Amino acid sequence: MRIQIHVEKDEVIDALNNMEEAVKDLRPVFRKAEKDLSDIYTKHFTTNGGGRWKPLDAEYGAWKSANYPGRPTLVQSGNLFRTIRKFSVREINRTSASFGTDAKVAKFHQYGTWSMPKREIIFEPPMFARKLAKDIAEYIEDAV
Repeated sequence: MRIQIHVEKDEVIDALNNMEEAVKDLRPVFRKAEKDLSDIYTKHFTTNGGGRWKPLDAEYGAWKSANYPGRPTLVQSGNLFRTIRKFSVREINRTSASFGTDAKVAKFHQYGTWSMPKREIIFEPPMFARKLAKDIAEYIEDAV
């Protein structure tokens, strides 16, 4: 008793060609990654860094409350938050992408200063690379 398997090489070649074409243009995957990062950074921003950002010092906190009542940490005008939620730096190419902010104050918060603690706003989320790899694999698989 046996099973006979016959492979149509043209079908295999077509499938491999479709996969090759998909790998040449990953923009749909990068657009999804952009949305994922925006959602993660928005949540991070609105939860004071997941509760890990140091509170404002007493003097600055009092000044901010008087001048910008009700505004959370890192928010005065809202510009920085807007440039994170809808990336002001956005470049999506066929095989690469980058996202970020061009807000002038971002670097001071990202790295801290002598008078201000570091409050990271742009970072690689845990498991993001693995999720991106999975999304790319699914995208290529769908192309077959």
